[in-house]
Amino acid sequence: MDDRTMESVLAVDPDTMIIKECINLCSTMKKQSKDRSRTSVTALLGGGSDMFINQSDSFVDSFHNLTNSEHHDPLISGLVQLRLKINNSKGSDEINALELLNPFLQIVSASSVSGYTTSLALDSLQKLFTLNVINKASMNIQIAIRETVVTLTHCRFETSKQLSDDSVLLKVVILLRYIVISSFGESLSDAIIYDVLQTTLSLACNTQRSEVLRKTAEITVARITVKLFTKLKLLEPPTKTEKYINDESYTTNDLKDDVIGTTGSDEELISTDDDNASDNHINKKLIDPLTIHQEKDGEKGKKDDEIEPNYGIAVIKDYLGLLLSLIIPENRMKHTNSAMKLSLQLINTAIEISGNKFPLYPRLFNLISDPIFKSVVFLLQNSAQHSLLQATLQLFTSLVVILGDYLPMQIELTLRRIFEILEDKKGADDATKQKSPAIKELIIEQLSILWIHSPTFFLQMFVNFDCDLDRSDLSIDFIRALTRFSLPAAAINTSNNVPPICLEGIVSLIDNIYGDLEKMDKEEFMKNEKEIETLRQRDRKTEFIMCVESFNEKAKKGVPMLIEKGFIESDSDGDVASFLFLNNGRLNKKTIGLLLCDPKKTSLLKEFIDLFDFKGLRVDEAIRILLTKFRLPGESQQIERIIEAFSSKYSSDQNIDKVEVEEGHDEGNFRPAAEDET
Repeated sequence: MDDRTMESVLAVDPDTMIIKECINLCSTMKKQSKDRSRTSVTALLGGGSDMFINQSDSFVDSFHNLTNSEHHDPLISGLVQLRLKINNSKGSDEINALELLNPFLQIVSASSVSGYTTSLALDSLQKLFTLNVINKASMNIQIAIRETVVTLTHCRFETSKQLSDDSVLLKVVILLRYIVISSFGESLSDAIIYDVLQTTLSLACNTQRSEVLRKTAEITVARITVKLFTKLKLLEPPTKTEKYINDESYTTNDLKDDVIGTTGSDEELISTDDDNASDNHINKKLIDPLTIHQEKDGEKGKKDDEIEPNYGIAVIKDYLGLLLSLIIPENRMKHTNSAMKLSLQLINTAIEISGNKFPLYPRLFNLISDPIFKSVVFLLQNSAQHSLLQATLQLFTSLVVILGDYLPMQIELTLRRIFEILEDKKGADDATKQKSPAIKELIIEQLSILWIHSPTFFLQMFVNFDCDLDRSDLSIDFIRALTRFSLPAAAINTSNNVPPICLEGIVSLIDNIYGDLEKMDKEEFMKNEKEIETLRQRDRKTEFIMCVESFNEKAKKGVPMLIEKGFIESDSDGDVASFLFLNNGRLNKKTIGLLLCDPKKTSLLKEFIDLFDFKGLRVDEAIRILLTKFRLPGESQQIERIIEAFSSKYSSDQNIDKVEVEEGHDEGNFRPAAEDET
């Protein structure tokens, strides 16, 4: 239904509706003002004669202000002026949208207003938006929407009972959800969306708030998460080739305290001696943007060019970092289990919606592959709460199903830790403690999703891990674990449900193998060189491990063995360098570094460095990528050889003329790399 159709079904014209809301608010505020005046006058008259003798002038002024407060109240004046403007115009559709909303926004942001009045103002705003009085065709709609959301996230009112305050904030959250989820939300900037996420997430995680408010905030932030990551699927990925860089900018994102509504710090900012001054400040804050945008059409177009663009990848990255801050081990004492559970569920939602797009954005993918997986492993090992562990396992299975091909090392490490938990093994740091039978049952149930989702799960794991020279025999270990837990005796240490689930996994593997054998022609299979080579590589894996162990002890001994067994094609520096560059999983990085810095191996070092691509990278980014392949040796002469080779390669990869022009143009305007897209 478009805007015009929505307007036509209203039983009352928009002008009348707005005027009615203004009158209702004015009446309420005048009544409350009279009640305050009556209370204050009673206090003055009953305070004793000494007060009037000592401070007669000040009390006379106070009494005078009380009797005239309603005529000088900027909030009431704003509502009256809006009524007059509508009456003097042809209709509300000819009035700036921000000007229509401004009197109500003033009330929402005024800390001297009661919660009841703020609630009425929020009801008025809700009507204006949901009944389409404010719509996409309204004048200056983008600025109006942004100002509205900013005001809602900074809502203030007088302290009252906890339930009353929470009922007001409930309306704020519902209105925020409506605006952001609707088409109006497309007009918001990165900073405003992030502010909304901070506000709603802090409410959802604050256990001091009422259950209804927290659950509503959870639903709101979940709906916004769906909208954000649905938009990620529609964005154009970066056209330039991005490098994977392990950046830790996510550490700057942290959940702020719940400060919306009424807080002690806000009350200190309000002068008890001059409430009107405070209201005037709020009034000025909201009127200034209105004044700016009431311009001639030519000037207005000029201003629009300076408006912050609509939200995109930047807020998505910051939001993912914000969710990460709730679950990283460093912050485990700062947040409750319910907050961590919510964060895991929201990350899982993001992965389920657009996880397949994450590899296109290296800085997003970096958050998943490193700190988020680290947090998942930590929670699996250390969490004993059922619901938190369930959310962790749900996230892990989603990552395996959607991003499994991109995260082999992380998946291998996590499954190893899970096997240790199931078998009650203790790690080197004794972090893996014995889990209860209910926890083990939960783990098996969640892992069953992997083979239920894909009947070929175990075969794919065999190809990707067991036949990979750099990976361990993960599928065989997985099947062995299922075999042990499928026996009836396993129910003693787990539960009666575990053996049938594990047996189901083994049966699915056998059924899949049998089905493939029935369909596969042996002669045709033998012609498939790629699959045959994969199986040969599996047979040679034991030999490869022996050669690598020899290399890790001493490179000069291991390289000839690798050449002899055919893992390195020849003894040329190019082939050796290519092997060291590509097969880096089992090789000791310290040994590689010592081999490369050997003064007799300068050509090998050059061949190795030439395999990197440093185009478009800053020096620190290039060095980070370089050091993912080996560790620098300890002696200065050895380091010098590597740095010289790196410097030569880095310089040759840069377009020096272009860099000099850009540096001259941007001199004094340095922008950190973290501000780049991805």
